[in-house]
Amino acid sequence: MYLLCCLQYLVHAPSRGSYHFDFSHQLISFHRLVLRNQIHVVNALTQESALLTVCAEETMREIQDRYMEYNKHAKSYTWKKLSDETETFVKLNMAFTLEQNGIPDDDIEFEELQIDDNYYCPTLHVYFNDDLTYA
Repeated sequence: MYLLCCLQYLVHAPSRGSYHFDFSHQLISFHRLVLRNQIHVVNALTQESALLTVCAEETMREIQDRYMEYNKHAKSYTWKKLSDETETFVKLNMAFTLEQNGIPDDDIEFEELQIDDNYYCPTLHVYFNDDLTYA
């Protein structure tokens, strides 16, 4: 199931009429995938939530693109997380991964403590920007 979210890194379709298949890129991409559990995305305006399975290599922009399935206006939202230090919501850098945005992957620690992987899912909050865009 987790591999399905990462297929974008593996799938390469040659252009029409091209018969040369280069599999080296796909193999390199496959080895760099780190599968991650799920995250909750909560819409602060409507309180609706979505559960997404993501890969560690995915940037916030890629996660946002996949969230468009749940909210066609996703690009009109600011993505935030709750900061542990200040206990306030801080804006996420959309060019960064979850780890780079300070949202660690706790799977290894959970495994050592024999806690179910799905016991805790990081929660991201999306806040609507009144920017007059439409889907």
